Amino acid sequence: MTPYPAELFSQPPPRQYRRRHPRLRQALAEADYIAAEDTRRTRNLAQALGVELRGQILSNFDHNEQDRVEQLIHHARTATVVVVTDAGMPIVSDPGFPLCCRGP
Repeated sequence: MTPYPAELFSQPPPRQYRRRHPRLRQALAEADYIAAEDTRRTRNLAQALGVELRGQILSNFDHNEQDRVEQLIHHARTATVVVVTDAGMPIVSDPGFPLCCRGP
């Protein structure tokens, strides 16, 4: 088992949300925690996908992401965490980069 089995990193899907992204829809619907760069945009995305968000939405943006890493890792050990950025994958410069780089 990997140290962080329950993390999913997602970028916003292009047009035609419902048809193209069933995995994202399922992940958002089932997530225990959703780390969002912009909580309003993430709620709008969920609405566009027809998803009811049941998990706790946590803000995760440039000014708090360093402090949020340990909390997200803690949650990911026992729950499902989805990280959503406004644009692009959270690998290089988006919020989520410190989480991706964090070792076990």
